[in-house]
Amino acid sequence: MIIMLILISGVLLGYIFRKQLKDKNLSNIINLTLILLVFFIGVSTGKMETNAISTVITSLEFCILTMFVTLIIATVIMNKMKTRKLFKN
Repeated sequence: MIIMLILISGVLLGYIFRKQLKDKNLSNIINLTLILLVFFIGVSTGKMETNAISTVITSLEFCILTMFVTLIIATVIMNKMKTRKLFKN
């Protein structure tokens, strides 16, 4: 619930100050905030006692599964596009 309140307050502040923020580049601040978020997620994960080898193996399994499913879906879509003559050789 707190996250939603922070998000809504950010939207409201952005709406109120949109003319002043129009010329500002906020991408550096957003990138730094995301890097810090990932860092602190890593710190909190590192505090837990886990079996690192099983975690790495599980991650690799999901990675390989995701790649194969993506390739299968892309192949099916490309074949459908070829049969409908939307994609030329």
